[in-house]
Amino acid sequence: MWDDRDLIVLNDTLVQPGSILAAFTRDFWSLSESSGRSNYYRPLVTVSFILDRALFGLNPWGFHLTNLLIHSANCSLLAVLLVILGVPRLAAVGSAIVFAIHPAFGETVAWISGRSDSMAIMGMLLVVIAGRLAQERSRHSGRWNVIAALSFAIALCSKEIAVITPLISYIFARAAGDRSPLRGVVTPLTLIVFVGWCILRALALRNGLIPSVQIGPGLTTRFVSLLHVMSNLIWPPFFG
Repeated sequence: MWDDRDLIVLNDTLVQPGSILAAFTRDFWSLSESSGRSNYYRPLVTVSFILDRALFGLNPWGFHLTNLLIHSANCSLLAVLLVILGVPRLAAVGSAIVFAIHPAFGETVAWISGRSDSMAIMGMLLVVIAGRLAQERSRHSGRWNVIAALSFAIALCSKEIAVITPLISYIFARAAGDRSPLRGVVTPLTLIVFVGWCILRALALRNGLIPSVQIGPGLTTRFVSLLHVMSNLIWPPFFG
């Protein structure tokens, strides 16, 4: 469906030697001969397509299975995060179930190419969990800071929206009553990861860090689309 045809079915570069390296040195769409260049840098999503293609060929059930496994992992991570934050386990599990079946994630899970959102969410959840554990278990804070940095890299290399992860971590730290909320958010490792990602992205896109304004929908269309997305996050059956 939709982008799956260009990104997977018609993308023969997924099965060529050096495809994994190419995923990190070129933009998300340029690997497909049937499409042009883009302003998206999502190498880990492409790597996941490469692995699925190697395991399942072009059988769609395998790609859908991967989407389901990623979403299931995210539901589990959410439950773990809520327990760390002091939410009763039964309430945490109930919240994770709502997260699992909420229709806002229908497209993300059912649409193969939509896994970029799920992969970014996985990295972002891991960052917040590792950050909280680093704050609570100061004896092993170095280990958790490393995990947080690696998770931040996973999130950034899955979808650009992950740049707000430090802000989310900061909000959680403030909500938890930390006196120094920035200590577990801005670390040398996370700064190195962010700078490294910026450099790789700039080199891969060859057009700087700011997306081009010459392509894509206009400002009015983007604003209306934003309102539509926000309303759908509340409850798609009503606002859709």
